[in-house]
Amino acid sequence: MNIYDFKVQDKNGKEVSLSQYKGKVLLIVNTATRCGFTPTYEDLESIYEEYGRCGFEILDFPCNQFGEQAPEDIETIDDFCRVKYGTKFPRFNKIDVNGENTDPLYTYLKSKQGFKGFNKDHKLTSILEDINNKKDPNWRDSSDIKWNFTKFIVDINGEVVARFEPTASKEEIVNVLEPLVSETKLCDFKKPAIKDEEKIEKVTLKGLSLAMMTHCPHCKMAERILDKEKIIYDQINWDDPEGQKIIESLGIQLVPVLLIPQKDGTIEMINGEVEINRYVRTHKLN
Repeated sequence: MNIYDFKVQDKNGKEVSLSQYKGKVLLIVNTATRCGFTPTYEDLESIYEEYGRCGFEILDFPCNQFGEQAPEDIETIDDFCRVKYGTKFPRFNKIDVNGENTDPLYTYLKSKQGFKGFNKDHKLTSILEDINNKKDPNWRDSSDIKWNFTKFIVDINGEVVARFEPTASKEEIVNVLEPLVSETKLCDFKKPAIKDEEKIEKVTLKGLSLAMMTHCPHCKMAERILDKEKIIYDQINWDDPEGQKIIESLGIQLVPVLLIPQKDGTIEMINGEVEINRYVRTHKLN
């Protein structure tokens, strides 16, 4: 048995087989709209924007079992996530992930990957531990889901290979995810080899620049973000031979990337349109 043997309901109540995701890497997550971890949607969407074209999917299962923090109907939840966080990955019907009404998919996920412990340095860990201590003094010994935004990773063979508690960082998840996604062979995450004569000893930029490709929809979104804020920037285009040399010399694998020259000669790089949008909103540019 593996993940492809299960069927779930989509957000319209239609039964769908997870066999449709054969050959893809999956991140399966139970979510809530009124949780302290709800901003995790930003990280999830950022990961999806980065790897969605590479044979990767996020399967979102809203759940109201933890503090009743997902009380809305599925239509309202879906609208909230798309409008508030711009999510594009598939969302499924609300389910239970613990207890007598546990969805069979989650019974299986929990049997394959048990509780890993919360990140001791996370600011919400003590709160989560207090909540779980009150419910069951032996809560650490069970594989039950402990809170919203617990994540399971499934490889291209349908095997459940990792579990991340809600306190795990985006970086921890990506470190496990990227090697698995590379196995789809739809994207190459290795740094391209550059011949000695093509190497650029030191990249210097005249000013703020956007590494991009002409027909990349994510790049166009990044352009619109910068143009909307009337930010002046140069384009370094992967489709141009000289631009490609610069991009490859910086080790950039996926565009768009916002390149910000620093006073010490280094270049700060902001990857992906989601992160670019967040950076533009929180920093004064130009």
